[in-house]
Amino acid sequence: MRKAMSFFGAVAFILSQSAFAGTLSPQEGIANLMADYAWFADQRDTEAVSKLFVEQGVLKVPVVNQTMEGPAQVSSFFSKTWAPLEAMGQQRRHVITNIRPYDVQGDQARVRAYMTVLGSTKGGPSSIKLQGYYEAEVVDTPEGWRFRALTIQVDGMVP
Repeated sequence: MRKAMSFFGAVAFILSQSAFAGTLSPQEGIANLMADYAWFADQRDTEAVSKLFVEQGVLKVPVVNQTMEGPAQVSSFFSKTWAPLEAMGQQRRHVITNIRPYDVQGDQARVRAYMTVLGSTKGGPSSIKLQGYYEAEVVDTPEGWRFRALTIQVDGMVP
């Protein structure tokens, strides 16, 4: 006869089968990287965003014809980009969908994902401010998946 599992035994079993158990699949790790990017961007945490890049990581933003290399340049770019939004009291919310890792080879992969950026002012209506997609080269590091290269392609923008 099979013994019933206690509540805490069931929780321990579930956790042992989940991401909390240790190693994430590449797809889970890459999805977490994209979610971290969106969260930190929405918080305007330039230091946290810059730490999502490897030391020689490259950020390309063709719509403004800019390329940044390394965490310091990435942080500086976002500080300058987000300052006017802060001054206007505007909050942004990144929505990243259709995260598609491909060419996964061990600790390296490429990824594509759609992005929609919503904006609002305190108490005001929300609207779509940007839409486009991300193209990235990512690598698994001891700190988790990080961007080796991230290109932000903007399809449309509203001031």
